Amino acid sequence: MLDRVLSPLIQKTKSYLRDTSDFLGKLDALGKVEGTIWLATLDVASLDTSIPHQQGLQATELLLVNSGIYNKDEIIFFMEILKHCLAWWRYIDDVFLIWRGDLDSLSAFREAINNANDDIKFTMTADLHSVNFLDVQIIRSQDRFLTRMFSKPTDRNQLLTFDSFHPPAVKKSIPISQFTRVCSTVGKRLVRTDMRPPQRQYTFLGPPREGMFRCKGCAQCRFVLTGDSFCSMVTNRTYKIRGHHSCETSYVVYMLVCPCNLVYIGETTQRIRDRFSQHRSTVNTKNSVLPVSKHCLEKGHSAEDLRFRVIQHVPQPRRGGDRVMLLKRTEVQWIHRLKSLSPNGLNRDFDLHLFI
Repeated sequence: MLDRVLSPLIQKTKSYLRDTSDFLGKLDALGKVEGTIWLATLDVASLDTSIPHQQGLQATELLLVNSGIYNKDEIIFFMEILKHCLAWWRYIDDVFLIWRGDLDSLSAFREAINNANDDIKFTMTADLHSVNFLDVQIIRSQDRFLTRMFSKPTDRNQLLTFDSFHPPAVKKSIPISQFTRVCSTVGKRLVRTDMRPPQRQYTFLGPPREGMFRCKGCAQCRFVLTGDSFCSMVTNRTYKIRGHHSCETSYVVYMLVCPCNLVYIGETTQRIRDRFSQHRSTVNTKNSVLPVSKHCLEKGHSAEDLRFRVIQHVPQPRRGGDRVMLLKRTEVQWIHRLKSLSPNGLNRDFDLHLFI
């Protein structure tokens, strides 16, 4: 209730800042600023816990009745401030200040406002050339101000993974909104520089790299064939791997490769690392029925000699349907495409009835 009553009144004060755009507009409206000036920011230390209750009530009452009764000493003090203070803009407990004069007079001003109340204290940062305020760095350039993006060292922008279940439009809008923010905040001469921020800030914006990668957390990682493509020894063609896959990926068509460079194409709804572990188990138990273990038994290969990669992930159909059936059909297509039927590969056959 108190916020609803006071917010409209606070917004009418000359020092009020609505947001970064409002701050940039006021900064631009200053025009040319000549002479020696200090750019400074003030921050109220622990504002919410520092406001004395009784004095807060008095200030609220004063604001509500719009009273402006000052004695002579107060007027002299305020007039002295106006000689030096070119701008005083506040966003909640953060204040941006442009001070004409030397650092001693600015420090004296800070001491004066700190001595006004025993509970509310201001911390200050001041510099002749640049200062950081909100998410903006303000830079003094001759008689103008330049602005650029600013983020604290503790900021972390990895907010959303691309494979989340958010609507595609939401994920695609993130880069647009980020670059729009750069263009609206940064001066024209600095836009090109700020368009290339540290990579860590924007890695969450786009999709992860395509290809097969190790999860770096399982016993099967050392058997992974990494990369974003693979070459068939039979067709002599190179195939791109679409999507980002690791040992954790499920519902995949995968490829096993033996030391003879023969391949086996299979499908699984399990995590690929679990399925590969089963293949290794059949080799270790000398299973002479299944094609991969039988080949290893005949050629003297061990389970340590096998390697694997994911070649395609089959997602859940958006409009519904049998995902497992789609997975099996995709397996058949890859067996045919790579010509992995024996004797060119380790697959025995495939089922064309899946397409009827």
